[in-house]
Amino acid sequence: MRNRFSRRQIGLVLVAGVLVSCGAMIFSGGSAESGVIEPVTRTTNNHQAGSIKPGAAAATAALPKTIAPPARANLDQTGANNLFASNSWTPPPPPPPKELPPPPPPPPTAPPMPFNFVGLLQDQAKPTAFLAKDDQLLLVTTGDTVEGIYRIDSVSAKEIVLTYLPLNQRQSILISGGL
Repeated sequence: MRNRFSRRQIGLVLVAGVLVSCGAMIFSGGSAESGVIEPVTRTTNNHQAGSIKPGAAAATAALPKTIAPPARANLDQTGANNLFASNSWTPPPPPPPKELPPPPPPPPTAPPMPFNFVGLLQDQAKPTAFLAKDDQLLLVTTGDTVEGIYRIDSVSAKEIVLTYLPLNQRQSILISGGL
């Protein structure tokens, strides 16, 4: 009967076996003597609270680190350990814009001019203007106060300048044609 395997095949299998066993020794933590495990006998006294023998604690501490089970990290399903988590390459949305404080309210302004120009009398040293408001006709000259809120600053042939006293704002009534 003829041998099914050649000498070369048998040699390759032996070399592969030696390499595998050497690799197992290297990656398992060293030589075969360092990983000897001694059997521990358990009795019912070991399970009772407060009955730990001093020798048992020393034996537990003497065990090599490779025998103790590795500490498991707290695996959260949303972290990097979740193989099936959805990953997106899109950048995160920009942060919402900061809310700006509302703009300050505009400064108060004088109300629209309630008077209409009717006419001008320039006979005297001080010109007199005729102003109408609703159904009233007012005769005003420079320095007069009208309705307690308007002061007449100047009366000329081109314009009448008034000051709105509550806000101290100047307003003018233009006279068309410039008498």
